[in-house]
Amino acid sequence: MVQVDEVDEEALSDVLADYLIQDFRGIGDAAGVPLPLTIESKKLILDQITLSDFAWASAQAMDMTAERPKNLPTP
Repeated sequence: MVQVDEVDEEALSDVLADYLIQDFRGIGDAAGVPLPLTIESKKLILDQITLSDFAWASAQAMDMTAERPKNLPTP
């Protein structure tokens, strides 16, 4: 692993969301319209605290990163 001086947190968030959520079904907006399978939708899902904690635990189990990214919500 290569150490870097600065992390592009938006790019890291995009990559993590895209990697951790491969597919989803049955998740929609307030009107019941299904969310499209996009990075933006995946990030919206990860913004939900319970799912964020689950995804973060999964990422740690895969040893993807050493510390929690600052842009994820905290419990």
